[in-house]
Amino acid sequence: MTDRMTAQELIRFERRWKIVFAIFALAPAASIFAFEFVLVEGTGIFWCIGIGIVSLMGALYAASELRDPLRREGVLDGLEVLDDD
Repeated sequence: MTDRMTAQELIRFERRWKIVFAIFALAPAASIFAFEFVLVEGTGIFWCIGIGIVSLMGALYAASELRDPLRREGVLDGLEVLDDD
């Protein structure tokens, strides 16, 4: 038997996961920005790439929790653009 959410619980659930998605989506954008403009050197490059990878996985997970295929496609399209570079 499944518990159904009330309207307020659903709004809180969506708000929470939208914030999580936004945080995870901003982190790879910041790491790409730092990497492209050579703001990091040495081991910083490793951390920049590592944070970007973890953040992309987090963004995909948050998009799946929201059951939003457009957010998921946006993350995957961003990966394809990076692959083209």
